[in-house]
Amino acid sequence: MKKIIIAAWGEPTDEKVWSKTPSILVKKFTDDNKRIETFNLLSFETSWMKFFSKFISKLFRLRIMTRSFLVHYFYEKRYDSFIASHTGCKILFVAEHCSKRNYKDVDQYVYMDSVLRPYYKYDDKTSLFAKIQLSQYEAIDKKSLNSMTKIFTQNQWTKDFLVNEYSIDESKVFNVHFGINLNPFQYEKNYEENLLLIVLRKGTERLKGLYLLLDAFPIVKKAVSNVRLAVVGTQGPTIDGVDYYYNQPRKVTVELFKRSTLYTMPALFEPNGITYLEALANKTPIVGLNRFAFPEFTGYGKYGFIVSQPDKEELAEAIISALSDKKKLRQMGHDGQNYVMSNFSWQKTYKAIKDEMCK
Repeated sequence: MKKIIIAAWGEPTDEKVWSKTPSILVKKFTDDNKRIETFNLLSFETSWMKFFSKFISKLFRLRIMTRSFLVHYFYEKRYDSFIASHTGCKILFVAEHCSKRNYKDVDQYVYMDSVLRPYYKYDDKTSLFAKIQLSQYEAIDKKSLNSMTKIFTQNQWTKDFLVNEYSIDESKVFNVHFGINLNPFQYEKNYEENLLLIVLRKGTERLKGLYLLLDAFPIVKKAVSNVRLAVVGTQGPTIDGVDYYYNQPRKVTVELFKRSTLYTMPALFEPNGITYLEALANKTPIVGLNRFAFPEFTGYGKYGFIVSQPDKEELAEAIISALSDKKKLRQMGHDGQNYVMSNFSWQKTYKAIKDEMCK
């Protein structure tokens, strides 16, 4: 069997890279006695390339530089040299990919969660330069993805986009889902606490919809006097009923998942969102916007509440309505947990990837 190289934008064994995903896959392949090697794509970066990439990204508010026409040429040349010394292998890119051609005796695969265009569609702060650069970026992205032997996605939304918008052959795109990084809550859940929860990282407040949620919260509290909101991962303004948990251990987050009545993350730009499924694994119905993979994670309304647009009044109304029917919440939480446990596990994802790569 050919050697498998797992490549990531960062050291693949580092648990801080892309929510532990590369490190989990490395461990799965290793435990399965597969011939594994890891490769950090950032090793291609010279100091001036790193500076230039960050400078351009901040200046023009570019979200992803990996396949930017401004720097891709330099990465591709270095990747060609890497391939020359690794013929007869299989390369699995986790999230980021920098290839743009087919190579003899080398099979290339990618495991991804999104594409770029919808970010710009929903971002009213996108610069004109970024919009102009998008067409060139997508030309490179399509060429790169078409060079892959097979493509693995984390959700159906991404697969459909690649097939319908990028015109990639559907037979080479597989939705293999992903796993959750906590144990499901197995006990009877209390839905009377009226505790709302959102989990994010500092610096992603707007991205994850925190500001929208904080705007809606006073409206909710006026209707549901004992409601509280737990914000994990950042700090924010003092608002009656809002508690912030910043720089807390993971066990605090897990405990809040168990206690929460609703997981409320009306994310503006979240293509996937593992925390939605972590909430469902804890029998907590989810609230979010009608975009990206969120609707499919709710079972199109079976396990959560879909808000049509980022409007504080509409969001507040959805939350108030949800909190008013605890019997429905209990059923949604139960069904949502079954959905996650049946469809999302790292072992299932690994097996789906392995089976396609090792045919």
